[in-house]
Amino acid sequence: MTSMVRTKGLGERFKIARLALGYSLSDISDILCIQAKYLRALESNQLLSIKEVFYREQYVKSYATFLGFEWETIRNNVQFLEQQSEDQKHLSLLNPSSHYIMRKWEVRTVVRSIVLALIVVGCLSYFVIASSHTFSPPELALDAPLDQLTTTQEKLIVSGKTQKDAALVMINGARVPKDEHGNFKQEIILTSGLNTIHVTAAKRFSHSKTVTRQVFRKIEDRSLTYLNENVYGKTR
Repeated sequence: MTSMVRTKGLGERFKIARLALGYSLSDISDILCIQAKYLRALESNQLLSIKEVFYREQYVKSYATFLGFEWETIRNNVQFLEQQSEDQKHLSLLNPSSHYIMRKWEVRTVVRSIVLALIVVGCLSYFVIASSHTFSPPELALDAPLDQLTTTQEKLIVSGKTQKDAALVMINGARVPKDEHGNFKQEIILTSGLNTIHVTAAKRFSHSKTVTRQVFRKIEDRSLTYLNENVYGKTR
């Protein structure tokens, strides 16, 4: 085993010896009561993965002795590997190019994700606003008549304004024209007594909006008026 110690890396020599003896890592783990992951670390020259120095040396010594190596012969090799592992660790810290590249890649990934999220949020917001405008009822305001109006006139003007993109305006179910700004004006006939006027506006894909006014038409008795005029006229 001594000549093999001088010609091969320590971890590789351990692995060759183990395979020559016909053992698996699991077998040796059961025999030596050393976790297989530590045995694998020894064969990969990853001594520093075993944190405690005492256990590190004991594991190497037990494994080497089991495989038939002389501990005194490989002690210097173990110390060399420990120093080499330490040097590699410090070199990684002093020359963090790989970490910088990884960090840069992570930052780009995060930025890309944020930008994508903002685009999605923007699109959703636009869709919500557009949908709200499309499907919400149009604005509707009446200038005339006043609610609870009393009149003796047979004809009445109904006027008001709605949104210019409203598809239709109706008064008591009859469609009335509007101009490009949404203004409308229509004359209607009143019946005697209480008249309920429903003005409705709707966009193409929206619910409708209705404003209601009540107007009372009072009709004078012309025969009574004529009689009073004659009576009072003769008295005078």
